[in-house]
Amino acid sequence: MAINPRDHTDRNFMVTRSDDQFEDVIRGGGTRAAKSPLMPPWEATLTDAEIKALVAYLRVLCNCEYEGVISHEKLRGVDPDFK
Repeated sequence: MAINPRDHTDRNFMVTRSDDQFEDVIRGGGTRAAKSPLMPPWEATLTDAEIKALVAYLRVLCNCEYEGVISHEKLRGVDPDFK
């Protein structure tokens, strides 16, 4: 693939994003997070309950929860593309 998908098992990255942030990207697609437009928006396809269930499943994959706001320096260490 020209653009690799996010590794949702990567706990170091996943703890830096809130459930609301994940919901927003699922609803609006990759461009909502300044990422690839190859991830389509799902708001017209999935119900609110399905989107919340998907976010809950993402938390299972990483075995983690949102840890709150962290520094930009730490984010750059987790995601080299973070600006």
